[in-house]
Amino acid sequence: MQTVDLETEFEPSLYNALVSPEQADLAVRARGMLNGVLAESARVFMKHRVTELFGISLLHKHNDCPERTWMTEYNVVIGGENALATKMVVNSPTSEDAVPTKWQFHDETHQPLEFSTDPRAKRLFNETSVSQGFVDEFATILQRHSASRFLGLAIVDRELFHRSVNDEVGFEYSTTEPSNVVVLRSRAKLQNTAIETAWTFPINAQGSCARVCNVYCITAMGGHTASHTNVHSGPS
Repeated sequence: MQTVDLETEFEPSLYNALVSPEQADLAVRARGMLNGVLAESARVFMKHRVTELFGISLLHKHNDCPERTWMTEYNVVIGGENALATKMVVNSPTSEDAVPTKWQFHDETHQPLEFSTDPRAKRLFNETSVSQGFVDEFATILQRHSASRFLGLAIVDRELFHRSVNDEVGFEYSTTEPSNVVVLRSRAKLQNTAIETAWTFPINAQGSCARVCNVYCITAMGGHTASHTNVHSGPS
């Protein structure tokens, strides 16, 4: 089996070309793009047995990323609450022992957009071989739906998500510094008020897979807030 190296160079210009979560959400819901990509991807993910490794991410940015900086995720505690914080940093992923976790398919290549130091994300990345066939089939789906600018491949699973209780899922918001934070919140309180930003395809007892949203992003006044100022605690 021919495998693919997903550890390629980060290009800040690609990250900076991303749009806001609200703009990306509007784009993928036009003309059935999101539903088409998720439905076709579920079959490809099952075929290549990568449902426990990968999901799909809504590609968006919360800030720009200058040259010689990277967007890297850390496990942190905010106000006594476990959280994930993705920050613009000057330390390279190699020096931080971070792995790429989100990719955009661009000009027949795959470029990393974000990195993580999360132990579960690192284990998934380091212990799994990714076939060229899977990457090619997923890229074809994105091209067919003109979705490469807005949807990408992602390692979605994190240690934080395994601490959830009841119906809790990831809830993403921006801080006043160049970073964004994910905490756990009730899915029921987010479904009609927040933008979906990450999906996985868990396999059920019948051997089929379902589309599940794992992370939501805050909205306000019916849309996404640009700065998220003063929402550090998120919804209760």
